[in-house]
Amino acid sequence: MLRGADDWVGAWEVASVVESMASGANEVEVRDSAFLLIRQVLSHGLMEIGDVAGTGSHPVYVHDSCRFQPWGLPVERSMERVEQEWNALGRSPTLGEVCWLNLTEKGQVQAHALRSWKDEGGS
Repeated sequence: MLRGADDWVGAWEVASVVESMASGANEVEVRDSAFLLIRQVLSHGLMEIGDVAGTGSHPVYVHDSCRFQPWGLPVERSMERVEQEWNALGRSPTLGEVCWLNLTEKGQVQAHALRSWKDEGGS
């Protein structure tokens, strides 16, 4: 959620967060946990899923020429697509592969509250 407050979040970042939280997890465990996290933020309306489109710029660093394009699919159909694309890779995704996540207004409120809590000494 905090990463989403600053930028769009790619599937590879979700995998990275899972790996850092569950040291020693194998690739299947990382994948399954990433699927669960993505499903949860979508189901709770905290993030929307889609692609980033634009020309000639890296979407993480230059937003002026890039834009988030929601898939506009129900959660279950979105998850089917994520699982299909991720599994087709045969590995964890890298930069720009599978999907991007964008905070919704509800997600922005939650991320702001979480950041405030952490700034006040929460762990």
